[in-house]
Amino acid sequence: MKSTSWIRRVLLASLVLAAVGLFPFTSLVAEDEAVEDPPIVQYMDVVNSTYKKLRKQARRLSFDGESLGWVQELQLNALKAMHEEPLMMAKMPAAEKPKFVIAYRKAMVEMMQQALDLEIALLEGRKEDAAKLVDALAKGKTEGHEKFTEEG
Repeated sequence: MKSTSWIRRVLLASLVLAAVGLFPFTSLVAEDEAVEDPPIVQYMDVVNSTYKKLRKQARRLSFDGESLGWVQELQLNALKAMHEEPLMMAKMPAAEKPKFVIAYRKAMVEMMQQALDLEIALLEGRKEDAAKLVDALAKGKTEGHEKFTEEG
């Protein structure tokens, strides 16, 4: 009798484990509850991805017809991000926020100016100058992340 009880327990445990494997825990979360990044993160992700494409071209001086589209995408998303509140401001004392916002917007304006200069260089066919401007964007990206993100 005891051997039958033991077999039943093993079979029941096997069925439970099999059922858990058939129904992954991720399906317990409704799809509409997915966490979406804040707008500033979304905008800066686009800026970063277009920058990476331009950086690849700059290394080989192989700018092409897509380059101007990427520059435009970078400019538009940088402009949108400029008017969003950096995430680290939420933890900042109220007295420090105005100074921080001014510094952030100035940095974003500088990036926009570099992106506009990059557009002109590409339109004029000045690939070497365009590559230097992509390098300047990289420097600004590093400095900006150090000053305006928690990761920096």
